Amino acid sequence: MSFLGRKDGVSAAVFQDEWWQMHSALVKTMTGYAGYNQNLVIDRIVDGESVPFEELPIEGVVEFWFENMKAFDECYGTPAFK
Repeated sequence: MSFLGRKDGVSAAVFQDEWWQMHSALVKTMTGYAGYNQNLVIDRIVDGESVPFEELPIEGVVEFWFENMKAFDECYGTPAFK
């Protein structure tokens, strides 16, 4: 699992579009993974209160599954990942 933020100057809408369109298309070119999920953050809660992005700068959580560490190392070593 990895937590994803967005670069300064990138809106939430642009981040979401690029992540769901471009990133997911790139992942499909990779090999060796057993599963993949994109989880978009729709609210940020700290101490029971909704907070802005600046207070908790996470836009999404990506999940990758691998059968074993060898498959992980091979996938992360591919040109597609880089």
